[in-house]
Amino acid sequence: MPWVVESYQSLRVQWYWQPASSSSSRGRVPLNPSVSTEEKAVITRPWGSRIEFVQGAYGNLRLINVSIDDAGQYSCEAAYPARLPPVVYTLKIRGELFVPIYK
Repeated sequence: MPWVVESYQSLRVQWYWQPASSSSSRGRVPLNPSVSTEEKAVITRPWGSRIEFVQGAYGNLRLINVSIDDAGQYSCEAAYPARLPPVVYTLKIRGELFVPIYK
């Protein structure tokens, strides 16, 4: 999920995920890696999907091996002196991929 802002300095960003099953903003989960780095960081979720932070706390979010459990809203906010409006993406998953194999 791309996130772009033009600035004279590097801006640290905070990614959040709000599950599709959550109806209030209190269900929002911070996603950023525990270390502040410009390198790639990866978080593996309990259900097997992975979240990859491209350029660490300064860049984009990539979802790998998504499943129904990953559905919801993903938002990004800039840590900037003047608060910028968040960028919000909604991820909808229709169902698990299932391909029957007949012999």
